[in-house]
Amino acid sequence: MFLGSLLPFVTYTDLYGYTVVPGARLISAVFGAILAGLALGAGLASRTQVFYGLVLPAGLLGALGYGTFILLGLTGVHNDEESAFGASRTVTVHFDPNIGVTCCLAGCIVTAGAAIVGLRSSSLRSG
Repeated sequence: MFLGSLLPFVTYTDLYGYTVVPGARLISAVFGAILAGLALGAGLASRTQVFYGLVLPAGLLGALGYGTFILLGLTGVHNDEESAFGASRTVTVHFDPNIGVTCCLAGCIVTAGAAIVGLRSSSLRSG
């Protein structure tokens, strides 16, 4: 996920001049680093259920967020623009997911799946 936030996020098919702001990509990179740290901590710690319990909802929420972002781009986002003469119009902006956001979504899904497997295996060991 961390590397996915450094790759191109989306491709705009309709309008030019729109970009994903650097702050959103930075937040995505920080989220990926935190999720990777939690996953690494789950593999190294003695109380793995606590870490897996944190990794699972974080991975699911990340997958929900990235999936929603992708679906919004494919269906179109309405954006109100104002021209130089003061006239306002609504423009629908479409964008296609690129390798960066796809890697972030895949990373969240894999992390959540690994947390489920880890929780099941740690409960089998303790039970």
